[in-house]
Amino acid sequence: MIPHILISVLALTIANTASGDDCSTEVYYQGLEDVLEAPESFSAEEIDARLRAVISPHTVIPYTSTNVDCWDALNVLDADPSDPDSVMLIYRQTPDLIANSGLSTGWNREHVWPKSYGVGYTGPDTSDLLSLRAADWSVNSARNNRYYDNCFDESVCDIPAHDEAPMDTGKMSIPGTTGIFMPPAAVRGDLARSLFYMATRYDGSESNTEDLKLSNCVCDTSHTMGKLSTLLQWHTEDPVDDAERVRNGLVCTDYQHNRNPYIDFPELVELVFINDDGENCPVCEEKASDEDDDEEEGEFFAVSKNHFAPGDVAVIGYNSDDVKSVQLLVLVDLEAGGTIFVTDEAWMGEGVGFSRNAEGVLKFTASVFVEAGTVVTWIEGEEGGGGGGVGTWTDNGSFLLSASGDQLLVYSLGAGEGEGDFQYEFAFGLQYRSSGWDTEISGTGSNDKGMLPEALAGGNFNLAVSHKDNKRWLGGDEERWAGLTKEGFLALICDGVNWDGDNSVSFDFSVMVGGGKFCVCEEEGQSCSAVEGDAVERRRLFGMMLEKEEEEDAHVHKQCHD
Repeated sequence: MIPHILISVLALTIANTASGDDCSTEVYYQGLEDVLEAPESFSAEEIDARLRAVISPHTVIPYTSTNVDCWDALNVLDADPSDPDSVMLIYRQTPDLIANSGLSTGWNREHVWPKSYGVGYTGPDTSDLLSLRAADWSVNSARNNRYYDNCFDESVCDIPAHDEAPMDTGKMSIPGTTGIFMPPAAVRGDLARSLFYMATRYDGSESNTEDLKLSNCVCDTSHTMGKLSTLLQWHTEDPVDDAERVRNGLVCTDYQHNRNPYIDFPELVELVFINDDGENCPVCEEKASDEDDDEEEGEFFAVSKNHFAPGDVAVIGYNSDDVKSVQLLVLVDLEAGGTIFVTDEAWMGEGVGFSRNAEGVLKFTASVFVEAGTVVTWIEGEEGGGGGGVGTWTDNGSFLLSASGDQLLVYSLGAGEGEGDFQYEFAFGLQYRSSGWDTEISGTGSNDKGMLPEALAGGNFNLAVSHKDNKRWLGGDEERWAGLTKEGFLALICDGVNWDGDNSVSFDFSVMVGGGKFCVCEEEGQSCSAVEGDAVERRRLFGMMLEKEEEEDAHVHKQCHD
């Protein structure tokens, strides 16, 4: 027998700490009285649809922004009750300092419903705070994009799921699936109710969203998470508590202005989510690509397929004013899957490393072969970071170029001596605070200080220029159309006279210098000319998707020849 849900309404209204009248349960769920009074009279589909109409749409909080974003929200929503300067980590069940957000030694933003299961990168579901939690970076890597299920058998499960995880966690790899992950018992119900919310909230009717489903037949390519029978079990064994209710209320009053109805009315779960047959599951089709799930979930920092030497990539432009942008010239071939890291963190010296002073890191991942001489551009706010068809950008931490001066360091990652350790393989450095890099830094460093890595000293691998909010390389006038060697390009790029700057107007980096493609020749004196070829192939090489009528412009494949 299902308890009378209106009793829950009254209790929640009294206990609700929300200050906004529209977020009190009594007001928020107006119009659902018939469902709440006699839920047995409605089908699962009807209840699901009625709830969706109430909780959708919501105020979307940006994932990363100079305004209030998901980092800011998690600092509040997941705050450690005993220390306002810390957050509680969902899988580790221990606190960590807010200041450690985005660090590989700290914590990141966990998508309870993994991106590879349908959340993606651009829709309102990507930043939905009812499915985001603060999570320890290392333990979160054990979860990755695994679905939730019990994992008690030590003969097949890793228990705990990670050396730093509680003993009541586990994980297991299952061929043909993303594998399973068992979170700590104290939050299993919380996570189950988060998934119940997502499955009701998103039916694919909104732009950049998919129809999210829960089942015992789990399949990432059909956006079906699970395991439903286990989630229903966890929902019962770990019921809603006051902390969960408070968080739900804060999401509504302070951020999204919507609620998770399965926290407010847990009795509805068994009416909407009917346990299905997990024995005769259809074949889950393999993904069309090997694209990782949310790289922030443990895999953002990974050993690169490529290994840069100084000068292999150069910075040729930036905007620290809106729209913030970074433009690079790749001077060596980059295989599909290759990565370029760009950071504005301060380098403190060889024995110290980066300051980790709340700065951020960008990561470009090539989706196709990128030929030497290709220009790639990151533009804040553009889908995939503005990768232009040859790759995508992802970010970690808060990458916000300072208008008062900052530095940019470009590198790849090599394997370090210990597990999880990396070697920084620096390619280029640019500093736009003054005409010289700092030679010594004490303390923690800041965005107005930064040393030049030793690997980049003594050659045309770095540039320090007087401050301008926005700067771009002009290409050395006529030389930009000629065939130059890698060293020739670096000499032009590292000569400050070939740069233009402005303190009030940002440059439009969607219009690529050199048409997005230069010749990088092996020998001096070679010529560079356009090569006729398939238009689609030419567009791929330039990193630009051009209209057909533009194809006869300078945006063509260029080749060195004697």
